[in-house]
Amino acid sequence: MVSIEYVLRACYFLAMATCALKAGRYLADSRRKEQWFYLLGTPANIALFVAIAMILVDMGDEPKIRGEWARVVVRTSFMSWAVLSILFELLYIATFVIIRKKK
Repeated sequence: MVSIEYVLRACYFLAMATCALKAGRYLADSRRKEQWFYLLGTPANIALFVAIAMILVDMGDEPKIRGEWARVVVRTSFMSWAVLSILFELLYIATFVIIRKKK
């Protein structure tokens, strides 16, 4: 039987791969669509990649990285991802939402 930790680690690797692919897609979209705000998606996904990688490294019986600084890196990465992602979404929404004044 497959252990839950094995499944969890596999999901973390899939999430990291998704972050890497999305970072590349946002970089390509910024050039293809010539809209600068797509560049916010690249560092956002890199920050999420770093957070997931740090969590993955810290899993297991003998964590490879210990200490307060590892928690600071994970928390800072999650905060960076959150701020950059919300900025991206707000700017993306602004590209197709039109507010009209009633006459």
